[in-house]
Amino acid sequence: NVHVLLMMMMKQFHDNKLPSPFKTFEQRDRYEMDLQKQTTDVFCKSKQAQLDARAAIIELTRGNVLAQLWNHFEEDIKTVDQATSHTTGGHTTLNDVDGDGGEHKVAGSENESSTSFFGIREGEATISDTAPVHALIQMPRDAITLSHFTSDFNNTSTNKKDFPLLDAILQMQDHLQHIQALADIFAWHAVLFDAFPDGSLTREQAGEISNKDVIEMLPPEKQAHASHVLAHFCKGFNGAFPLLHPNIFECDANPFLNEKREVDLSGMNLASGQKMDEDVPVVFSLPAHTPGETDARGLCTLQLCRLLANTHNELITALTLKNIERRKRNGAVAGDANDTNDATQLFGTEVSHLTPTSILTEAIIKFSPKMLLKIVRNNGCEDERYTLLGPAPSYNLKNIELMIAATLLRGKARIDVNIHQYHFSGEIHNTGHLHTLSSRLNQVKLPPSVSDAILSELDTESRIRSLLPHVENCVAFL
Repeated sequence: NVHVLLMMMMKQFHDNKLPSPFKTFEQRDRYEMDLQKQTTDVFCKSKQAQLDARAAIIELTRGNVLAQLWNHFEEDIKTVDQATSHTTGGHTTLNDVDGDGGEHKVAGSENESSTSFFGIREGEATISDTAPVHALIQMPRDAITLSHFTSDFNNTSTNKKDFPLLDAILQMQDHLQHIQALADIFAWHAVLFDAFPDGSLTREQAGEISNKDVIEMLPPEKQAHASHVLAHFCKGFNGAFPLLHPNIFECDANPFLNEKREVDLSGMNLASGQKMDEDVPVVFSLPAHTPGETDARGLCTLQLCRLLANTHNELITALTLKNIERRKRNGAVAGDANDTNDATQLFGTEVSHLTPTSILTEAIIKFSPKMLLKIVRNNGCEDERYTLLGPAPSYNLKNIELMIAATLLRGKARIDVNIHQYHFSGEIHNTGHLHTLSSRLNQVKLPPSVSDAILSELDTESRIRSLLPHVENCVAFL
């Protein structure tokens, strides 16, 4: 209450011009009575008035507003002091609060010395025992931010065990905000597979055809939709691809990120590298990986889809285990309806490029730092904890976790991504993987009559080339 009253008075000083020096006691008493009517009397009028004033001051002091307010107040005092310095005969003014006549400096003002109000010098962590009262008043409270909340959460070792879902979200928030890119990648895969049936392109051709070329190859009625899908795909890819750091596959380093962990599809580690856009070849978008293949371009969307799906599933698993643990503590009976719901969440829903985008978007977690910050602020208690460095926010972690589960994860279940890999024409034959077929399928020599019949039909090179893609497609399933 004292803190609120002081702030109400400081606000009154700030909003109204300070009076000139009082010449009589009556002038001083009259000013104090007016100040009391506008502050103390309003505050003490009723319990509701106290609550309203408290809420108004909390909003007023959010962030650095309080520091600015005190600096304005201090400057007004200095102006009055300077104007009357010749008439006071050098007597102590409001600023001279030290016993030796020294003047305190306001944190953040022009005259701030290397020592703060609390005697904290650079490199030291000691706090002065003689901190002036106005220094204690002017300190800004910490604003509620995600970085402050994360630091506060991690400072208590038991929080990770008591709030595992919240811990998982804070650990994975960089990944979570890009999960929706999974729907954009699958939507672009659908466009590519519609334009290029499996085996219709060689890897060399895919390296020459750009994303823009694909749209131009489509029928006119499909081009507008494909352009829209491509724009979303490029944005999602460029945002999420840096998550594939440092390796793109097992122990293989990601060659398409520069030193700043930014997308550079040129592979030349350029400061402003090639981002995913309409001029990039489709070989970067088509998911393709053949064992032993050294070309990492086909891994870009393949590995990104796997990473985003794993992030989604890890959070769903954390939520499900949290629910099971909570019901066990509450003595719930095994096999009830809630257990069935949890089991459903743990069984994945299969999704692929054939899944409609609207359905896939609803199945995937929608997360943004702005959403999390809103939940945190709604459950932040700014006025309950005070430290030597000023008021510190505290948080209702239980409510935050419950609100996340209710808003972010309601109706969500694990997903099983079925990524259809593109088979480039001649890939299996060129890489020598036809020879591995004997290790998977028992080989039996054909009768001479059958062998002669096949050879008689494959009497030209063009017929052999036409047959090879069908053979490779069959081998890919084995």
